[in-house]
Amino acid sequence: MSSEETRTVVLGFLNEVRSGRNPDAAADYMATSVAAHQLESERPRTLARSPANYADHVREFQRLFGDFELRIDELLIDGDRAYARWTQFGHHPRWTATRPAACP
Repeated sequence: MSSEETRTVVLGFLNEVRSGRNPDAAADYMATSVAAHQLESERPRTLARSPANYADHVREFQRLFGDFELRIDELLIDGDRAYARWTQFGHHPRWTATRPAACP
């Protein structure tokens, strides 16, 4: 796969699936199992994810944070390899709904 093809696939995935616009399109972009490299509290972790599992993961974020915005901060492509860093903006509806007005 060329760098341009990789860029097209990764941007499509981020803008369509990861953004929450269409989580069910994960199967259009993913193999049956992929290694998802994540940082949790600054600790690297690798998870095996299927398209269905990834769609569920995105829907879980939607349930917890409502509609959110995804901003792609960095996208590096080298042939068929890609590195993406993004920021997700949203809020936890339950937390803000129950937060006392006097709290900053």
